[in-house]
Amino acid sequence: MAQTYTDADIAAVYKNLYPSGIEEMILESDPFLGMVRKRTDFTGNGKYLNWKVGHGGGDAATLANAIATTSDQQHKRPLITRAREYAVKQLDHESLEASESSEGAMVELLKDASESAIELLKLAASVSIWGNGGGARGRLSHTTSVDTANVTLEDASEAVNFWVGQRIQTSATDGTSGSVKTGGTGYVTLTGVNRQTGVLTASLDWNDEITAPVAVDDYLFRYGDFGAVVKGVFAWNPLSDPAGSENFFGVDRSSYPEQMAGSRYSPTAGSYDECLQDVLARHYQVGGEHDTLFLNPIDWGELAKEIGTKDRITRNAIGSNGKEIASIGYKGIQVMGPNGAVTVLPARRLKRRRYLGTNMKSWEIWSLNEPWRLLGRGAGEGGFLRQVSADASELRWGGYYNLVCTRPIDS
Repeated sequence: MAQTYTDADIAAVYKNLYPSGIEEMILESDPFLGMVRKRTDFTGNGKYLNWKVGHGGGDAATLANAIATTSDQQHKRPLITRAREYAVKQLDHESLEASESSEGAMVELLKDASESAIELLKLAASVSIWGNGGGARGRLSHTTSVDTANVTLEDASEAVNFWVGQRIQTSATDGTSGSVKTGGTGYVTLTGVNRQTGVLTASLDWNDEITAPVAVDDYLFRYGDFGAVVKGVFAWNPLSDPAGSENFFGVDRSSYPEQMAGSRYSPTAGSYDECLQDVLARHYQVGGEHDTLFLNPIDWGELAKEIGTKDRITRNAIGSNGKEIASIGYKGIQVMGPNGAVTVLPARRLKRRRYLGTNMKSWEIWSLNEPWRLLGRGAGEGGFLRQVSADASELRWGGYYNLVCTRPIDS
């Protein structure tokens, strides 16, 4: 006799597939994402972060002068808001009914949809965490042709940020200002990605689909991401000093860039090891503290060849409950910096020839409940939401969160 599965039965199947939720599957994708501390109490419309940027006066070699120059400490309070991330999958009702007579078929149907959604969330989180909040995932080469279906990225290592089936928009800016280009469909759909050469292939010529037109050096965005994603590492520690009258969560960081936006250094010569030591020494000199340094895996490999790999170390991911996850470890090289040991880790979506030296204690993810989960609010018992215009129901995954740097000088 055939068994009929209810929404409650399907919910039970999902819980059996992912008894601990999906967070661990997301965190395994990137060492920074995994090791950053998580807080799940990000309620309200926003939450203030408190930076002490000045100690005020009140110091002198004589008591009278110390009293005469005393003044309050200086604080800045950016008002942090949440970004959103979604992954949606539809299950048509015919397929659901056809699988009702077989528990295994129902499990496979739900598992396939869930794994695809989780993979999309994983990729989105690991891309945006290394961005500047603008949403750009790559940039066209200044020598590529745009009157063809094949274009080439400026940096081939950024091809890992793209995959077949994506809709891609373009802009002359990186998403922190300006707008996306329109005209035609306003987007291309990727049919091929070559992660060795950095070539992206669309279903039609890029300038036939986006008639604004697309130009060399344009930035590329996942459809709908322009200016709407998580404020990643390079929003908090930008590649250049913040300009005057900046508005970063309501704060102008230009008056004291190291204290509110971290520091920057561009070596002009030297081996990977020499550049690394320069970065750490200069960071320590301006008052920063660091215990971790991230590199693109290719750069990490070059460094490993230079210094050898004798001193290996494993760092574990940290879950939303604040505990280390023993099953997720990131293997790195340990080197000595001016204020102690530093773990050097490869980060797949960090652009080539770009270092991030930081103290992981200075970073947190603030989220409303768990940052990645099945979103069941307003849906049926199994998380299903009936579609009005299709003979299908959909499941929605995602979350509401943002990256936060509590002490920017440490990056």
